[in-house]
Amino acid sequence: MGAIFIPFMHKDRQQALNGDHLVDCKAAYMIEQPELTVEKLTEQIRTLNRAQLKDLAINARGAAKLDADTRVANEIIELTK
Repeated sequence: MGAIFIPFMHKDRQQALNGDHLVDCKAAYMIEQPELTVEKLTEQIRTLNRAQLKDLAINARGAAKLDADTRVANEIIELTK
């Protein structure tokens, strides 16, 4: 499933920076708040088709760190040694 991120505009752009990774991986789209209009969001949704949504999902899966929990746990264990 694809995503369209509309990050809250805060001075440090943290939400946008978090979403940039998935946008760069072609796993999501982003419309920043200053650019957001009903028309722009409607058009973005209308242009999506089944093939694009499938590609977004495949790309999201490829961007995922499926073993992140294990990796974080191992790093914590290493830090406690």
